Amino acid sequence: MKLMRKLLKSQGFCPTAIVTDKLPSYGTALSDLGMKPRHITGGRLNNRAENSHLPIRQREPLM
Repeated sequence: MKLMRKLLKSQGFCPTAIVTDKLPSYGTALSDLGMKPRHITGGRLNNRAENSHLPIRQREPLM
């Protein structure tokens, strides 16, 4: 909740969509902030963030 509030305050505007993984705490925090309708989960929409955590991506700098 603190993180979401801090991020929204630092942006200065309300985003049209918030894409996260299916962690339940994100949905709870966004519903408390009144942004539940803008919450999108899954469907490879956050693929750019997910790709940086793949094992092959972590081995690349070592090569």
